[in-house]
Amino acid sequence: MGAEGRLSNPGPAGQSIGAVFAALRLQLLRHAPRLAELTDAAATVERDHAPVSGIGQQTPRARRLSADQIDDLVIQYRAGKSVRELTAVFRIHRTTVLAHLERAGVTRRANVRKLTDQQVQDAAAHYCSGLSLKTVAGVFDVNEATLATEFRKAAVPIRDRGGWPPSRSR
Repeated sequence: MGAEGRLSNPGPAGQSIGAVFAALRLQLLRHAPRLAELTDAAATVERDHAPVSGIGQQTPRARRLSADQIDDLVIQYRAGKSVRELTAVFRIHRTTVLAHLERAGVTRRANVRKLTDQQVQDAAAHYCSGLSLKTVAGVFDVNEATLATEFRKAAVPIRDRGGWPPSRSR
């Protein structure tokens, strides 16, 4: 009997440590293909979801559109899609969409006002009754920032958010 059998404590059901390790080794070998598959999958996920900035971390690669994709982008913009929608469709930054449109000679559409003067007055009445900016914006189907901008233009005072320090821009 080797040193392993003499010096080790008996394991489960009186097995020596060596026998336990041998059984574990067999289990590992039996599951090795699945472990390799899981390891590869984990490496893929880690690579695809790696942080994009910081020391020792990967930087994002620029996504380049083909000529056909750029033509499609221009066609979709002319058909009425917004710059924001195009950023989601083509997975590129807003400034990249605008640069492609400019290079293609497309004139940008004017920024259309989302609320009429009457809607701003109605929204202000809801807001002054105590509803939050977020709630009122939801009622009128606009972004909170859009509603806040309209309120500032209409001289409607905007309350500080509860629990937050007062902001200087309001």
